[in-house]
Amino acid sequence: MLARFAAAALFVVAGFAGANAADPYVVAPSAETQPKSQGINGSLNNLLGFNADEAAGKPLPACGDAKVVNAAMKFTNGAEPVYRAIRVAAIDQVYERSLEVDNPSPLARRYCQGRAVLEDGRTATAYIRIEEAGGFVGLGWAVNVCLDGYDKWRVYDGHCRTARAAPDS
Repeated sequence: MLARFAAAALFVVAGFAGANAADPYVVAPSAETQPKSQGINGSLNNLLGFNADEAAGKPLPACGDAKVVNAAMKFTNGAEPVYRAIRVAAIDQVYERSLEVDNPSPLARRYCQGRAVLEDGRTATAYIRIEEAGGFVGLGWAVNVCLDGYDKWRVYDGHCRTARAAPDS
């Protein structure tokens, strides 16, 4: 039983380690975003996709940060083919629409908007939501992205409503 668990764990870690290799549609993270830890912590950081040692207590990254754009590209291009219409070639012109803290959740949420350029040259509005404590086991932050006009299953409700900031009342 323990041998099966160890083999499965190695398979998962090996799969995560090679996940980013040679994907031309993912923006390469800068040197500062690479995990600095070595040994067991370095392996954990590679598995989580961010440096867990540095993520604790840090504010949410800015909308235009390369880490956010990279995560948004991975999120959209990692969607099941039945959901997404076509791969996203680039996300640019990203800016912040709203930052919500204690409204109604105590966790911070940053709402961003940008332009997604699809592989066939068409463009769509990309709504990006960055959530505090949304990473693996609540560490770090997570990104959700909705492309307006391409949410045929209404995962984010009509016109990406749940990925956008609530309108001012």
